[in-house]
Amino acid sequence: MKFYLLLLIIFLNVQATAIDINKQLFMDITKTYGYYIGQSYTLNKIKNKYPHLKNQVFLAEHEFKISFDSSLKNIDNIMSKKIKSSWNDLKSNIHNQIPKQLDLGNLSETEALQFLEEVKLRARGSIDSPIIETLLMFNPSYQKYKLSELQDGFYLKFISNGNGKAKGVKFSIKVPKSWKAQEANRPNIVQKFTANNGYMIDGKSFITSNIMVKNIPDGFTAQDFNKDVINEMCQEIPDGAILRSCEPITLEDSHGIMQRMKITLQRLDFKSDMEMVQYMIFFQNKAIAIQGMVGTYENKLSDKELLQLFSDYKPIFVYIANSLVLQDKY
Repeated sequence: MKFYLLLLIIFLNVQATAIDINKQLFMDITKTYGYYIGQSYTLNKIKNKYPHLKNQVFLAEHEFKISFDSSLKNIDNIMSKKIKSSWNDLKSNIHNQIPKQLDLGNLSETEALQFLEEVKLRARGSIDSPIIETLLMFNPSYQKYKLSELQDGFYLKFISNGNGKAKGVKFSIKVPKSWKAQEANRPNIVQKFTANNGYMIDGKSFITSNIMVKNIPDGFTAQDFNKDVINEMCQEIPDGAILRSCEPITLEDSHGIMQRMKITLQRLDFKSDMEMVQYMIFFQNKAIAIQGMVGTYENKLSDKELLQLFSDYKPIFVYIANSLVLQDKY
């Protein structure tokens, strides 16, 4: 039996505009905190009603804390600074509402044991969205060491069956579980992934990764892209771009190129600067590109800061590219 904490409609008089976190993220944070309090309340009920399960409750709770306690403390610290006493009022209200929303009076021992197993699964990341993304994105260790989220096994595996924009290419790829996956507007982008569950946390930067599939021009095959052709392709960059480096690569036994660029985009009166890397390989009659980008709007980050941000996220971009599996290869 699964216990789902209902969305607590108890936002008091707190307005998301009072903090520099947008309204939707504020709601995600509130749901996440309510989810945790509901879980803690249920574990305490189990411990009190079935004392012989005390050790099992401790182990389940301990596993969850190892994974997410630092995230919850970080959320509490950030929100306490952002909205001060209002956050304490909100937490108090959540605590008061939990017993009314979770009726555990008839909780059987079988249900209690099932819940303990569920908590263990939660500790390994089996938690509904957006709660899992919120817990992961506020983990201070993952914020500092970007790759550690993936190293700890918290990843989203995206699988394409070849339909639509994939143009018949069946593949899988792994990205951090805290990133948001969504379909992009551009015709050749199969999927777009954005860090921090799609939110621009600092108000200055965005981090994305795209996977694209394009048709190779008629008359060419993957075998035609030898080193000489690849060297010529290295110089083919978009308008407004600066080529930082380019070199041949092999990925999934397919040849291709790695391009490092800085791109400045201007759209009407809107300007953005991006540092990006693109891993492009040629497979059958398709070009498959995995892009990793960090960017800023209206010069909110200096060139030096943008380069540092790219350096911080480069290991993740390498991991994402290296996780590509082309199903028709096997």
